[in-house]
Amino acid sequence: LKEIRAAQIPSQGHAVPTPQEQRIKGQLSTVLLEPVLKIGAMFLDEEEYKQYVVPAIVHLYSCNDRAIRVSLLQSLDRYAKYFDEKVMNQVFEHICSGFGDTTPILRELTLKSMLIIAPKLNSKNLNDVLVRHLVRLQNDQEP
Repeated sequence: LKEIRAAQIPSQGHAVPTPQEQRIKGQLSTVLLEPVLKIGAMFLDEEEYKQYVVPAIVHLYSCNDRAIRVSLLQSLDRYAKYFDEKVMNQVFEHICSGFGDTTPILRELTLKSMLIIAPKLNSKNLNDVLVRHLVRLQNDQEP
């Protein structure tokens, strides 16, 4: 509880959050993602979901925290339908960072996520960027 309260109090004089603040915010993001997705799907219409929930999800994709990225990829099938092509191509670069991650589970989740997002990718991302990542994955020593 002390850590959560500390995360809610702005840093005194720090322009950049301290490592402890970043860790706490990352933990809160992974804990809150599932309830936000469930509540949003239950009580918001499609336009409200796109207005309130999608920007938060897009913002989380810019985070380099592995726990957040794993959580986002595991729940991708629940919110991808609210992403239009523009948004999907916007987060595609962040999703692709998982192909080069040192953690095998993140590489696996990234690969599985392509089944969901591929239909909304533009031709450059689908036929050029994604293909390059898939070719590189073939040389992956870990299955």
